[in-house]
Amino acid sequence: MLPESSVFAHSYRHSFHIRIPIVEPTAIPVNLKRALWRVCTCARINFDGERAYMNPEHGASIILDWETLERRSGGNYRVFELEWVRRRHPLNGSSAEFVVLHTPVWVNVIPITPEGNVVMVRQFRHGIEAVTLEFPGGIATANEDPRDAAIRECLEETGFSGASDTIEFLGEQLPNPAFMATRCYSFAWYGCMRTTAPRWDEHEIVETVEVPLGDIERLIATGAIQHSINLAAWSLFRLRSTSVEPSWRM
Repeated sequence: MLPESSVFAHSYRHSFHIRIPIVEPTAIPVNLKRALWRVCTCARINFDGERAYMNPEHGASIILDWETLERRSGGNYRVFELEWVRRRHPLNGSSAEFVVLHTPVWVNVIPITPEGNVVMVRQFRHGIEAVTLEFPGGIATANEDPRDAAIRECLEETGFSGASDTIEFLGEQLPNPAFMATRCYSFAWYGCMRTTAPRWDEHEIVETVEVPLGDIERLIATGAIQHSINLAAWSLFRLRSTSVEPSWRM
């Protein structure tokens, strides 16, 4: 059995060891040095024959992906499924079990009337035990297109709708990727008018309000609108809807 030694690699506050068998604990064979030099060059790591280290000028080349070792169900809790995932980092061998929450696709929509009002809803939220002011939204059913889900949720919650070709996809959000696999899709729907009565779910009681488009940012600044995916949707709207037409967009 050949003894082992280590070539040390360091990147800012992150470090790892490459375990290599060598004949002399203090000497690395020339052919192995050449091989390590090639590997480190491809990974943008400097190798001087004894020490491997990151070169900040080349940018960090840290391996960020973790290897998945095991997945096991933690149960279904109606609004989400809990999963335990064991993962290991390939550099330092650190492993741990992480919680991941799986939910259906989320959607929200910013409906804008021809008069330049944003159709919003006020409803009691059980998580914070308070009434919030939000854009209409909800969850997509299995295999439902997010655009169709946004249209359906807007109609169900407010009774407002517009032409099918005036709904604009704003972007996709990751509400909290630290422990959630959820994706949220945001839309703006122009020229919306009340076309039907709201159709609430069994445990849903909603008040529909129209807010002038120009008041939204004041309401955000004063804390009247705090729902994080609503704030993200508004940011996407502001980035994408740089020009609006008074006839049906404002």
